[in-house]
Formats: sequence, structure tokens, C-alpha cells
Amino acid sequence: MRGGRLGMALSTLALASGCALSPTPRMENPSPPTGDATASGARSPNGSVAVSVLGKPAISPRPADPQPPPATPGDPRLAGPGAQAVTHALGVIGSPYRYGGVSPSGFDCSGLVRYSFNLAGLSLPRATGEQREATRRLGPSEPLKAGDLVFFSRGRSALHVGIFAGDGRFVHAATRGGGVRLEPLAAPHWRQRLLEARRVDPTDGRTLAR
Repeated sequence: MRGGRLGMALSTLALASGCALSPTPRMENPSPPTGDATASGARSPNGSVAVSVLGKPAISPRPADPQPPPATPGDPRLAGPGAQAVTHALGVIGSPYRYGGVSPSGFDCSGLVRYSFNLAGLSLPRATGEQREATRRLGPSEPLKAGDLVFFSRGRSALHVGIFAGDGRFVHAATRGGGVRLEPLAAPHWRQRLLEARRVDPTDGRTLAR
């Protein structure tokens, strides 16, 4: 068997065994065996390639089970629920604002949060104040990460909430200007009204995994 066909056969074996996704958004490719081992191959009657190493009997790899398409950087499968929620929220940018809305036909601020985390597999309360109580407040030295909730003052008691999307921006359903959009936290309007940031913790009993 030539070197190209051998490489294909060994790659088939590696893929059949499966590989784990790394914590960061990338795939680790299995490396082909190295060293002094020699291999030869033969094609079985059913057309699959049999591999023989160092004179051992040829073994035909069993057909691999159907697999989903490989994950790519940015794929929600490679991220935690917070980053997945960001992906879902960004996917509905442009949806109109609607008081009490919880779907792409119209959102209010807490409706967008609930919708996005629900798709990420976590159930948050419906109201903004309840979402605040069901999450953990971040300390002054804790950096924000994608999926953290940012709460803003709207008068003495009313609250507004958005989802931190990374790169200093957050996504939210805005009453003014209408609808779901991405904005910088450093904008004067929001910087002056920012109360706190809180983290959705799947291990917290107040947040339910779906």
C-alpha cells in the first residue's frame, strides 16, 4: 500500500475511536503513529481497508457510527451555557421591543435573557428582579465574561438587564431605539446607570438545568 492510502487508513481508525473536544473553541487532530513500525494494507471483499502492522494479521476497522458535523471555532457546542446564551441573543438582533415579549416576534429585556438561556439549557426566572436574585454578584476584581448579566438602574426601583457579549459590549432589548441590539458598556448612558454584574451559575439551585 502506498503512503497516501496508509495515511487514509490510519485516519479512518483514529476517527472511529472518537476524540474529545478541548475546553477552548478548537478541535484537536489525532496525530498519526510515528516510529519504526511498518504497515501494509489490503482491501477486504466489502471494500473496507484492512491494516497490518509489523506482520500482525490484518484487521478491518468497523464502520464508524454516523457523526455530527465537526465543531468549528464559535460553535456553541464548544462553549458553556453563558457563551451559548450570547450566541442565541446575537442571533435575534433586530427583533422588535415588546413589553412582556419572550420570542423573536418581540422581547423585553428580561424576556431576551430568559429566551437566550433557555436555548442554552438553563431556566432563569422571568422578571428582571428575580433574575438578579437567582444569580451571583461578581466581585470588584472578577472580570466579566460572555454570558454574565449586567443590571442597570431605571429610576428608583426599576431595573434593566442585558447579557455581556465580550469585547466591552452587551446585547439587550432596548425600549428606546427599539429592539434587540449590541451596545458598548462604556457608552455614557449605560456607564452612568450600571449597578452591577452577576453570573449565571448552573450549579446554583436557583438556576435550573433543563
